[in-house]
Amino acid sequence: MKKRFCAFLLVLFIAVPLVFSGCFGGGVGDLHINNDTDLVISSPGEGQSSDAQYYTSKKLQLVTSINGSFKVGRSFTLDENDSNKRVYDDIYLYEEDYFKMDVADSPKIFYQISDQNDYEYVSIQEDYGRIVIKNGKSGIYKLVFDISTLKFDIQYKSEITTPVYETIENCDIYTVATSWQQMSKNPLNDDEFMVSNFAIQKGKLVSFFSHNVHTSEYKVTLDSSCLGYFAEKSTKEDVYVKIGGNYNIYINSKTYVVRMELLNPETANYTLQGVSSRISNLQQDADHPYIFTCDFLAVKFVDVPDFYDAGYHKFKLTINPSEFLYDGTGMFKNETEKTYKLTINLQSFTISIAE
Repeated sequence: MKKRFCAFLLVLFIAVPLVFSGCFGGGVGDLHINNDTDLVISSPGEGQSSDAQYYTSKKLQLVTSINGSFKVGRSFTLDENDSNKRVYDDIYLYEEDYFKMDVADSPKIFYQISDQNDYEYVSIQEDYGRIVIKNGKSGIYKLVFDISTLKFDIQYKSEITTPVYETIENCDIYTVATSWQQMSKNPLNDDEFMVSNFAIQKGKLVSFFSHNVHTSEYKVTLDSSCLGYFAEKSTKEDVYVKIGGNYNIYINSKTYVVRMELLNPETANYTLQGVSSRISNLQQDADHPYIFTCDFLAVKFVDVPDFYDAGYHKFKLTINPSEFLYDGTGMFKNETEKTYKLTINLQSFTISIAE
């Protein structure tokens, strides 16, 4: 019985690829697309010209993931010289973005390209049936899908000088500790979503998703007001929080820029460490937890040290003017070794030096 079961498993594993291999790529198979019955007149989508006639398809749906924004069923025009060619023009695509053509109510996915020269810009991810933008190949593209061959023609039009992303229609913020929480529109800025008094533990990650189904995990950037101070980028999607506390958090629906405001700086959770062997006696103030002091053994041309949070992410600190440093530098000027007292303030993000 055991041998028969193993043999059955072997047959199953061999058969599965054969069953599913027809879902991807090349041949037309039994899929027949007829413009007369398949096309639905549509309004232009976001960023599309109002001067052309747009359509959607009952059968074929272009799937895109652009800067983390996942979208199905983008509207298109028809090539004026060949109605079998469906044109998706002026699409901003960035490194690691992908697209493919799904067949409605079917496991079929089409991702082959018609011109081998297009591999300069894209690669094929066979296991998911995706056409992926290569590193360094971000740009404005024209995608043409031929319903007679079921292949893409990819035309690179120009580089991107000003990034343009799909507008976030709704947004959830996510952390492991609090799970999902829906963000609301900022009453002072209609382009922003926000969440108020949001508790985040230090060392945790924060991510931003489309609401409800969470199909989009947006690739965000950090505003300069918090980058290096409260937070760092961990991945293209995740924000790493260096100071635990309660925050107002905002994400711009058009630029995907995240900014953070720490609401409880007096009681927030701070950690500081240095890696220099010249640092000693590092202590946290009992009454003001954002203030740290340490001794530092300095000599001529030695720099004021860097300091880090518990995860070794460097804090962006400004060195206050000091008579012990060369003007305009962070280098000490004493000729012989001498110990100084450094005060690091993680509310003002400054370093002060005293004897």
